Amino acid sequence: MGNTLGQVATQICTPSASEPKRPSETHGSTAAESYFHPLKAAQPAAELEAAPTPAASMMSMVMLPGISWASLLLLDAYLPILASGRVWSLICCVIFWLWMRMPSPAPASSTREPERFGVAKLPDADIEEVLADLVQQLDGSKPPAEAEELKVGGWQDLSQPGATVFLKMVKTPKMTSRVSIKVQTRDQANEFHLVKMDRGRLAGGAVLIFTAIEHWPLWFPFCQSTQKLAQVSPTSSIHLVKFKILFLTIDLVLLVSFANRLDASGSIDIMFKTPLNGLKNRTWLGIPVPKPSAALRQVVTCMRLSLVPKTLDSGVIVFQAETKDEVQIPWVSKLFWQACSTRIIGLIMGMQDRFDGSVLDAHFNAVSEEASQRRALMSELHDDIIKHCASL
Repeated sequence: MGNTLGQVATQICTPSASEPKRPSETHGSTAAESYFHPLKAAQPAAELEAAPTPAASMMSMVMLPGISWASLLLLDAYLPILASGRVWSLICCVIFWLWMRMPSPAPASSTREPERFGVAKLPDADIEEVLADLVQQLDGSKPPAEAEELKVGGWQDLSQPGATVFLKMVKTPKMTSRVSIKVQTRDQANEFHLVKMDRGRLAGGAVLIFTAIEHWPLWFPFCQSTQKLAQVSPTSSIHLVKFKILFLTIDLVLLVSFANRLDASGSIDIMFKTPLNGLKNRTWLGIPVPKPSAALRQVVTCMRLSLVPKTLDSGVIVFQAETKDEVQIPWVSKLFWQACSTRIIGLIMGMQDRFDGSVLDAHFNAVSEEASQRRALMSELHDDIIKHCASL
């Protein structure tokens, strides 16, 4: 077929003997030839007739389908007459031929395979079962506590002033990023309240600001938009979160769960997880998984932010994460995690200064059943923090 189209292209593009010659086809140089072929104007006519065109020279060295050479010849020898209707007709034919040769996408399978759902073995898996599996997975993959152990284990030291940051990227079977961050809050802020109350009213705090995922675009690094998809339990919700890092957009369907573990481990844990890519356009925890809204959809295998209070206004932040790196650009991952480790505390404190009268204030203190539940949860946590710090 390629040879046939090539012959057609040659016949179409070659002027017939009965047609009058255009000025650009006679000997000598014209304004059009001088513009498109500046070297031709300085060459004798005999040399022009004898010298092969660049496309013809390449054709003798490289074997390509006739249709490809027809395109090259058009650009090389007939550029001055591209306005001709017959040439544009040929180009349309070439585009249509290439489009017809493109393979059709395979139809999506309607068979659901439970093993693709990760910890959510069924789309409507119970949230408590999912969270129990997530905690087990996080505890089993917890990074070493000491920096020297991390270095020996092949972790890359990306530490910044005020934050210990380690990153490990595993390339097989698929690029996976493991992150370990540790921050002493005193190194970045004089005061860092986890839950702050003023005369029985919630007045801010890191836990309130961080767990209000709906309002991340106000302060979280690179966060462009969020959409709450479901409240699957009093302390767990699912959100569609979109980030933009320079020219790259990334989204993720994110399960966020809050756990008061002060009695068990001395920490307040915020855990994160996404469905695996096999769940696109399916359901997870009883809700449909939205189609990707960005260039890439990020997969978070497991993630945990542990806030360990030492006093009422200071403590330690320990963070671990394992993600499937769809970006596969190491500097993007490094930039994101370094920015998070050094900027988030300052950004949270900036939101704390603006908390009164803000949308975050209304999120927790509005007169509504949902806000009332949040107030009860955070008020209880505030009391537990006081008891925990008093026992240290």
